[in-house]
Amino acid sequence: MRQQDRRIFAELLNRVREGHHSQEDLDLLRTRTTSPNAPHYPTSVPHLFRTNAQVEMHNISDFEQSTQQKYIIQSIDTVLGAVSDDMAAHILTMIPTNVQKTTQLAGRLPLAVGCRYELCININVTDGLAKGAAGVIKHIQLSSCNSFNASGVVWMLLILMISTLAH
Repeated sequence: MRQQDRRIFAELLNRVREGHHSQEDLDLLRTRTTSPNAPHYPTSVPHLFRTNAQVEMHNISDFEQSTQQKYIIQSIDTVLGAVSDDMAAHILTMIPTNVQKTTQLAGRLPLAVGCRYELCININVTDGLAKGAAGVIKHIQLSSCNSFNASGVVWMLLILMISTLAH
């Protein structure tokens, strides 16, 4: 469980997700709400939304508002193995575009310095680079970026999440 060190928060989120939340749960969540117009609005902290569409709108807004270095990386899918060109083309048409159906691997990845991201795969669990680890991009260093490929390094500062929901 990603929230193992934040058990109270994880349990609260599960109750809300399942519709078994209490008035105390809602009262506690209300103490953590703020407005995007508030001074010192914490843009790099996790945000909770009711729908995936709201999450997507928030992420697009953050990316568009960034005035720092930005790229949109387009994935290129390939089929490896001894298959005909027709079969490879058919296989490629079957790849879904919805990230919820591709284990969160995006076909189009907007990257911006200063924006918050979460890893979608385990890279090095012992170093904290695990699925769900959150951080803010600090620098994008591309060695090549054209319409056929992009390669380089994305420097991300991981954010240590500490729950403040304890009673």
